[in-house]
Amino acid sequence: MDPQFRRYIDTAGVLRAIDYFHELKKSDPATLLFTERQLNALGYEYLNKGKINDAIALFTLNVEEHPQSSNVYDSLGEGYLLKKEYKLADEYYRESLRRDPANTNAQQYLKKLETLPSY
Repeated sequence: MDPQFRRYIDTAGVLRAIDYFHELKKSDPATLLFTERQLNALGYEYLNKGKINDAIALFTLNVEEHPQSSNVYDSLGEGYLLKKEYKLADEYYRESLRRDPANTNAQQYLKKLETLPSY
């Protein structure tokens, strides 16, 4: 991960860092500050700290940057599941499964969502 992007996150916050990234992409569409895996790990770092909204913002950025990846949708689904936004969790788990029908994690969470009373 680009150290400047990480510093921006640590000093200005996740949302400002994402804005910074979008500005860089406008001037240079080939900008690469992180890999899919790095951004996903960072999202989980925030998820594990209980900063669900920041994690969702990072997972959403990962979906924007890597829309063909099943894993990024799965992670975003998990963020929304933890936020108790079950319809969005369902949507992203289904998209993950559509992109990778063998994704057992998405299959398990979709079954779990079906058992929730407010689902």
